[in-house]
Amino acid sequence: MAYNVRTVDGDVKVVEAAGQLDHHNGTKLMQETLDPIKRIRGARVVVNFGKVEYICSAAIAILIEVNDKLTAHGGKFACCNISPEVMEVLDLLAIPEVIPCLETEADAIKAVSGEAEASA
Repeated sequence: MAYNVRTVDGDVKVVEAAGQLDHHNGTKLMQETLDPIKRIRGARVVVNFGKVEYICSAAIAILIEVNDKLTAHGGKFACCNISPEVMEVLDLLAIPEVIPCLETEADAIKAVSGEAEASA
């Protein structure tokens, strides 16, 4: 599991995740990566799941927590490039109703930038 964080369009943070987001491998690093970002008032954050093979409930809980914290402080959060297998899990838990889950990184960046309405 590895994370790369980069800034695009001025201040949108794009977090690129890879590997398996499970209790043993990825959730701790995910939490450590997103914790400082979620504390930034008005932060706009995209998590790119393009290289994520699996997601567990603990990782989903982190995503919900980050979304709640960001939106409570005027920020925006979206996910993108989600594999069909991971999307199936997110759909089962109705995550796209809470967190925008978009096809491409460009769409997610536009959604958190306010340039387009986010939709599943």
